Amino acid sequence: MILTGLFLCALAALSDDKTAHPGPAVEPASPLARIAVIGASASAGFGTRVTLAEALGLQITCPHAEPVNLADSALFLNPGALGETQVERAVALKPTLVVAPDFLFWFGYGEVANEEERLENLDLGLELLGSLTCPLVLSRFPDMSDAVGKMLMASQMPEQATLVQLDQRLEIWAERRGRVVFAPMREYVAQLRGDEKTLVAELEIQGAPWRRRLMQSDDLHPTAEGLGVLARLCLDSACKPAVGARAEHLAAKLEPVLPKLAELNRSRGAAVIDVLTPPKPKDPAPKPLPGGGKSAAERFVLRR
Repeated sequence: MILTGLFLCALAALSDDKTAHPGPAVEPASPLARIAVIGASASAGFGTRVTLAEALGLQITCPHAEPVNLADSALFLNPGALGETQVERAVALKPTLVVAPDFLFWFGYGEVANEEERLENLDLGLELLGSLTCPLVLSRFPDMSDAVGKMLMASQMPEQATLVQLDQRLEIWAERRGRVVFAPMREYVAQLRGDEKTLVAELEIQGAPWRRRLMQSDDLHPTAEGLGVLARLCLDSACKPAVGARAEHLAAKLEPVLPKLAELNRSRGAAVIDVLTPPKPKDPAPKPLPGGGKSAAERFVLRR
C-alpha cells in the first residue's frame, strides 16, 4: 500500500510539472499564409500576362499557399454583380488576408447621373466587403485623369471634390471595421507624374523616368513590372499593426523581382485583351435580401 501511494504521488507530481512547464507556443499562421486577390483590371493584369497575385507570391518568403487571383478585368461592366461573385469566392477560400487595391475603383469611377451616385455606389461596394472577416488591404481612390481620352471617358471620371469625399467615406468605414490598411496607390500614381523620388524595398523609383516602365501607355494599368511595385506596396502596408504581417517574411529587395515578372510576361507571349468580354450567363444571380429587399449588386447604379 505504501509503495502504491508513493507511485501515485510520483505520477501526480509529473502531471503537475507538465502543467507548470508547457511546451513551446505554436506561432500563429502569418497573414500572408493564404491570400486572395479581388479587384478589377489592374489586379487582373490587363494588358499583361501576369497578375497581382503572382507578383505578391514572388515576394513572400514565409511558408504560404500561392495567392489566388479572383480579380476580373470585366468588373467595370457590372461592379455590383461581378464584385459580389468575387467576394463570395474569396469567402469560400477562408483567406488569412484579402488584397484588393482596385476592387472599389469602379464603385467610385464609371458613368452615373450625378456625383452623389458615386458615393451611393461606394456604400454598396463597402457592403460587399462587409462579408469578409479577415484583414484587408485596400487603396484610396487615385486620380486617374491622365487616362481620360485613352482608356477612360470624361463622364467616367469623378470630380476632384468627389474623390476627396470618396476617400473620406472609405476611411470612416475602415476605422469602424478595423483590420484594414491602405496601400499608397493614390500617392504612387501621383509620384509617377512628377520627378519625386521614392524608395520601395530598397529600389529608388523616380517619377517620370520610370513612368513608362511601370505604367502602360493608357495611363491606367500597370505593366508587369508595375504590378511588382504595386504588390510590394500592398505587402509593406500589410506589415502595419492592423494586419500584422512581418517584414522579415518579405523579400529584402524589390529590384530582383521586376525582371522576373518582365520575363514571365514575355515568356507567355502577347497579352490577349479580353476586357470587353461580357459576364458569362452561368454567373450566379445576386441573392435577394430577407424581406424582399435588394442586394448590393441589385442596387448598384450603372449608367450606359
